[in-house]
Parts: sequence; C-alpha cells; structure tokens
Amino acid sequence: MYKIAMGAIVFLALLASCTSFPVPQSDTDSLVVANVVLDFPDGFFDRGPRTLERNVRVQFENTASGRTGTMYTNDGYVSFLAQGGAEYRLVDYSYEEEVSNGAVYSGGRTLDIVFTVEPGTVTYVGDIDVVYGLPERAGRERGGNARFWDFDIKMSRSNNVAGVNDYLTAEDIDSAWRGYKIVSLTSDKPDQ
Repeated sequence: MYKIAMGAIVFLALLASCTSFPVPQSDTDSLVVANVVLDFPDGFFDRGPRTLERNVRVQFENTASGRTGTMYTNDGYVSFLAQGGAEYRLVDYSYEEEVSNGAVYSGGRTLDIVFTVEPGTVTYVGDIDVVYGLPERAGRERGGNARFWDFDIKMSRSNNVAGVNDYLTAEDIDSAWRGYKIVSLTSDKPDQ
C-alpha cells in the first residue's frame, strides 16, 4: 500500500511540473517565444548531417535594466515571461554536443536581435534557422586534442504562427497564453 501511495504522489508531482509557462501576473505581461534550430546538412563537424533542436542555449537581455536570462531549446522553441512595452535582445546562442566516442563539439554565435514586446500578448520573435555549410578543418590546438572548424554559416528568420500555436498546446494545453493574441515580429508575417 505504501508503494502505491508513494507512486501516486510522485506521479502527481511530475504532472504538476509539466506546466512549462509562467502565469501572467498583470495585463501587460507577455510571453516571448522564438524557435532556434541549428542545421548541419553537410555534416556535423566530422560526422554525418545533424539538426540541433534541443538544449541549444539562448541568452536574452532586457536592454533597459541589463538583466539577462538563459533558456534552452525544446524542439527548437524557447520562451520567457517579459514586461510588455520593454525592449529585449536575443543576445546569442551556443551548443555543446557529446557524441558516442566521448568527443565534445561546441560552438555558438551572436544573434543580436532587438525587439519591443507588445503588452499582453504572445510576442513571437520568429523561427531562427541557422544553417552550417560544408565544414573545413581549420587547424588543431598546439599540443592538445582540440580541433577548430570553419563553417559557412547562414541565418534566416521566418514566420510560423501555426507552429507557435502547436508549441503552446503541446507544452501546456491549459495554459492561459493559448488565449492571447500572437504578435509576430518577422518581416514576412501575414495579416492576422
């Protein structure tokens, strides 16, 4: 009986922790959402093609206060509670991937995407796709095992409001944010 009760308590605790979005505290609070995907179609360093959609670290900053925060992608998406009307910046992204032989691959890049959050909305920064072209080995650290690589890197932003709706539903079907207007900040946004 004790095991069943303990199992039920653990299950309820896990169920309660599934809510991934912060609850809005005022009418001006907003949820900022972005999708950051790193694509290596010509090879992930000296490995085969790979797409990174999980555990990519994205840093953001409130430009007025200078306060920063860090998020990690889940299926490409990141989100954070923001003060409506404030200016924010997606500062950069980085990744670290360990492969089966124990090698660790890492990298990153500055994003520097500045935007103003519309109060009381889901503010969608866009789908940020970073494509790493054919890698070239650029050298080796003297006396060490570290290797350096050069990639032709291209970054683009696009609009996928339907994807944001799917993300909000998949992460928390009961989230209050599902009833908020989604404001897209990408240039190719369709009229809503």
